[in-house]
Amino acid sequence: MLQLIMAMMLIDRKEACLSLETGYNPFLLKSRNTKLVPKKGTEVLRLRDASRYFSVIDNWILWKNGTYPHAAQHSQIIASLGCGSEELIKRKWDCISKKQIIVTQSTTTSHNLAAIAKDANTLLCVGGLLLKSSPRLHYLQVSSSSTYSKSLDIFPVLDYDAPGCVEMRSDRSHCELDGRLSLVRFRSDLFLYARANTNPNGGGRFVQVTKISSKHSASWSPFQLIHFAKNTKTSSTIYSEILSQPYLAAERADIYFAAVNQNPVDANTMLALLPTVIRTSTHGPKQQWRGEAAILLALSCDGIHFSPPSPILPATPLGAEINDHPADGFLLDSNSLFFFVHHGVPGTQAKLCDYKKGRLDTEQNKEIVFHGRSSNTTTAAPPPLPPSRVVRYAISLPALANWTRHARHELHLAHPHSCRVSSTT
Repeated sequence: MLQLIMAMMLIDRKEACLSLETGYNPFLLKSRNTKLVPKKGTEVLRLRDASRYFSVIDNWILWKNGTYPHAAQHSQIIASLGCGSEELIKRKWDCISKKQIIVTQSTTTSHNLAAIAKDANTLLCVGGLLLKSSPRLHYLQVSSSSTYSKSLDIFPVLDYDAPGCVEMRSDRSHCELDGRLSLVRFRSDLFLYARANTNPNGGGRFVQVTKISSKHSASWSPFQLIHFAKNTKTSSTIYSEILSQPYLAAERADIYFAAVNQNPVDANTMLALLPTVIRTSTHGPKQQWRGEAAILLALSCDGIHFSPPSPILPATPLGAEINDHPADGFLLDSNSLFFFVHHGVPGTQAKLCDYKKGRLDTEQNKEIVFHGRSSNTTTAAPPPLPPSRVVRYAISLPALANWTRHARHELHLAHPHSCRVSSTT
């Protein structure tokens, strides 16, 4: 039986360890405040390594891998062309091992890489943790006819002194873009979404955006924080209440990243999937945070102003992080939109008490195969609690169209000039 409310977890400020409570595995969220509820998910991939940050672009699948559990060392981005779109939306993803391409083995470039399709056989990629030793983003082109990517100057320079970039952490002197990026072509512009660190004391992860305009293609625009409209009183959620107030969001919210793509039922809008943690209250003598998390869906007409976010799937908060990451990208058939969520992301569960007590043996050496190349030096763990797995969810296109109309209306009420209400949408 589907549970109807999200599980709550106690989060210690010191994050000594966290309890594995009921509701840790994802379940569907039903709420009077939720305008869109996906059908029951289907597991398509079970993982035993550090894989994370999945993207689904037509029949391409990209992901990051590296040393277990965080993939922070020996990092690489792998692309697979072994699956047809029908396989991806109807079957398990056993096909991803068939044809794999190494996009990059650079730790800095793979840290946050995003990609879009140039055509059916080519991807354009943007990535790079901005450091003094590597101060600018790297641009790559990946072709189905090649084994490796090519480094090209396909976009203007964007470096750690980018105008408007928000980096408030007290121990950083420049913008790092330390979270996952998302790249989307919308109308005639190219938008790049990145993490904004808005709290000097840590946490406060938010989203900022820059773009290359068709009218000003020589440079990226100054970064801007995105804005969320507030729900009406009849449909307000804790997410819209907090995220619509920037100062409150900096104190109590963490949007781990934004995965943004064009809306398939309304070409004049974009959809953002947002894995988000909200700190709701404190509890007990140690003032432990009580947290709530969900994967949110929001709509934008201009790439900056977004509708009130709708929680469409519950998630597990682990400190200021979240254990459930949506893949970047959608797939379609004649009836449904399909999106994918990586549940049980390795590394985040390292904060669990069971993990720290040794119930998960991370020192057990196993051989892992990365794109056909074995590595006996990589340390692997048994399947973690919860299992690391990719799950496919389906939303009917009529339901998405209804939600889109409602979201556009609420966005128009809050920002009339950013999103016009049309009788055809």
